[in-house]
Amino acid sequence: MSAILVGTEDGIHVIAAPPSGSSGAGRAPADAFQGRSIHALARGGALADGDGAIWALVDGREIWRVERDEEGLATALVAASQAPDLRCLHPWSDVLLAGAAGAHLLRLQEGELHLVQPFESVEGRETWGTPWGGPPDVRSIASSADGTLYVNVHVGGVVRSDDEGQSFLPTLPVDVDVHQVVVPPSSRARVVAATGMQGLAASADHGRTWEYFTEGMHASYCRAVTVADGTVLVSCSHGPSGKEAALYRRPLGAPRAVVFERVREGVPEWHDDNIDTGCLDSIYTRVAYGTTSGEVFWSEDAGRSFRRAASGLSGIRAVLIL
Repeated sequence: MSAILVGTEDGIHVIAAPPSGSSGAGRAPADAFQGRSIHALARGGALADGDGAIWALVDGREIWRVERDEEGLATALVAASQAPDLRCLHPWSDVLLAGAAGAHLLRLQEGELHLVQPFESVEGRETWGTPWGGPPDVRSIASSADGTLYVNVHVGGVVRSDDEGQSFLPTLPVDVDVHQVVVPPSSRARVVAATGMQGLAASADHGRTWEYFTEGMHASYCRAVTVADGTVLVSCSHGPSGKEAALYRRPLGAPRAVVFERVREGVPEWHDDNIDTGCLDSIYTRVAYGTTSGEVFWSEDAGRSFRRAASGLSGIRAVLIL
């Protein structure tokens, strides 16, 4: 049976995917890291015995390896950062990458985190920064089947490396407020991004050119994105406060005349807060997402319909389908 790994402000929970015709009943105790905040979850990579590895970012400073066994979750500390604070994790090739505050990219090597130096000299880096005057950060990371790496700078667009991290080039304009970048499964050239002003950004040529899609959405502020069975799902609201947040879906690569369809079956009319970066995940036709109000929703038909898998959890920070 499928399960959902849910990172919250109070530890990690393993939630069983609800069978057809049922919905999740309530709150389960944390399976690991009770009392600690889980900032990100990631799967895969050759760094630790194959693609089954799961990684958790705890309290914004510690990287843990997580394994599920018959007794629950087994955990092992892999590395810790004294500074800067970490924002996201991404297994890539034979290494684990971490995005950090200050818009730094780090590589895990022999239990220690090291700056990826070429990322420190990206063209236009001096223009990165948040609208409120704070420092930028690396908010999400993605990679394609051919090894191309995409780094989402908030705020600074999307930066690409196609030479194993030896150099980086800006793709989206620096002032595009990107909240998450994702590469569809097995894709070599397509990449999509949830943006804060232009809705969904999509590229079919490794980010060299982009199109923006908002048709059918009630607003254009997007926070999370995933691709399930050839369908893009993206969260949308009126802004950072998350007023009237909802999920939309659209076929990947469809002509512009095809508009977004709002997901309605099995979900609230509106969510009170944004479905955030890292809180929407998919594998094949399975989709899961979590909310700051502690609810988890599950779909087995690429997001056409959902049912509630859990409620009553602490604020959800990350979701990963097992």
